[in-house]
Amino acid sequence: MKVKELIEKLGKMNQEASVLHLWDGELRTEINHVYMGKSGVCVTADNDKMARSNEGRPVNAPSEEECPYWRTPDASKVFHDV
Repeated sequence: MKVKELIEKLGKMNQEASVLHLWDGELRTEINHVYMGKSGVCVTADNDKMARSNEGRPVNAPSEEECPYWRTPDASKVFHDV
């Protein structure tokens, strides 16, 4: 799916609904971060989730060489745009 397709679909939904991720048959994680990854893909993630490779890290995050276990910020602990 491309970003423009996602935006189009989201635009037709209840704008106050929570966004969750279906994984292994259950709604297991909330989507709290959306950012452009170093590899040029749109990444969605929950708070405090680990990205080991550069592919899943935001363009402004440290590289995997600089920080092997980069994590998304935890919005309940600190306000930080990814």
